[in-house]
Amino acid sequence: QEPRQLGFDLNDYRTIYIPPVENFAGIMKEDLLASIRESFIEGAKMFGLEVVSTRPSSGLELRLATLDQMRDVANVPVYGIRVQPFLLLELQLVDLETSQKLVLLRNRKHGTTVVDAALNFADDFVKFLR
Repeated sequence: QEPRQLGFDLNDYRTIYIPPVENFAGIMKEDLLASIRESFIEGAKMFGLEVVSTRPSSGLELRLATLDQMRDVANVPVYGIRVQPFLLLELQLVDLETSQKLVLLRNRKHGTTVVDAALNFADDFVKFLR
């Protein structure tokens, strides 16, 4: 593929299924996982995709998994560094008709809270797809 060009066009799809976020990052409350998912639902809507509630009725699936988290600010006294809360997420965008993984990303994003970090990740993902 040419640089800056994806091997697919989101305009070819109308619907997307985003299942509940899988958690591998320790204890996370269900409402936190739902907030993370909501960030990506908003991102999907930015592309005019209809978010559906069942997998069989969808053309795309966006799988999300939390892999690590830091809930509070960490101060490193030696260097005076302040590390904001973060969330390490993996996402897979899958074409359900062909079962082809269109995108596979794993990234750590920081924010003032873990929820803000998820929103920052979703925002970066939207920019990447544009």
